[in-house]
Amino acid sequence: MHKLLSVIAMCAFTSLCSVGAEKLFPKGEKLLFPKSSRNSIMESVVVVTPNRHVMVFDGGHYVDAEHLVELILQYSDTVDYWFLSHAHDDHCGAIIELAKINADRLKIKNVLYAFPSQEWLAETEQWSKDETRRVCEGVAALPWPQTTLRKGDHFEVDGAVVEVLNFYDLGITANSCNNSSLVFSLHMGGKRLIFPGDIGVEMSQVLVEEYGDALKADIVVLSHHGQNGASRQFYEKVAPEIAIWQTPSWLWDNDNGGGPGSGTWQTNYVKCWLQELGVKKQFRNTEDIVLE
Repeated sequence: MHKLLSVIAMCAFTSLCSVGAEKLFPKGEKLLFPKSSRNSIMESVVVVTPNRHVMVFDGGHYVDAEHLVELILQYSDTVDYWFLSHAHDDHCGAIIELAKINADRLKIKNVLYAFPSQEWLAETEQWSKDETRRVCEGVAALPWPQTTLRKGDHFEVDGAVVEVLNFYDLGITANSCNNSSLVFSLHMGGKRLIFPGDIGVEMSQVLVEEYGDALKADIVVLSHHGQNGASRQFYEKVAPEIAIWQTPSWLWDNDNGGGPGSGTWQTNYVKCWLQELGVKKQFRNTEDIVLE
């Protein structure tokens, strides 16, 4: 099995691009995908518009807050919209930590999210009930204005448009918190980004059935850090030219401590999917990724 996984790992390794600047946008727009402050799972996207307005998707873990703030402050001291996908530490920890360490370092105009109730999360996902309670309570206590999101909501800043493509489904109780992720679409500078949070197969199939080929996008952040997330059919419909891996080295190598290929994660299979689907460029956030 380990040999098979090692062979599969070769599928996409040679197509992984070096971290650096990628010229995409005509007017100085930028997409930034911060590195992890430790070798950990996290997801974070910073959107910079032509006139240096800033939006954030998720933000990463608690330990990622300081680096994230430093990155944002290179462009602005204000975040117009801070979108949160779902109630897990590695997505919401950074903004919760920011409020604790120094809430005045950034002006955040609006924090936008929609989480299922703590009771439902605890009932459907016992193993993470302490984490989801911590996140739900931490986000609710943030000192900035908050908006509850709904499917179909649109938000525009300086020509960049964000749309909410879905809403959580209380009938999906498998992998429940991840599948409660809101999926965001960003149109900016003639390009489209899909940010799916940590959706699993179940929610990704809901999106495939509803949107079909309309999911097409230029850039996708891989769901759940590139393993045990969205279905292959979801990526087929998105058909991206660029894939972003927010994936630590141990997960990238499928290494549970026994060497590459020793784990049971599905990262290597997703690498093969992307190669077979003809994804032209793939980046992994070993350093900050900048698409501009």
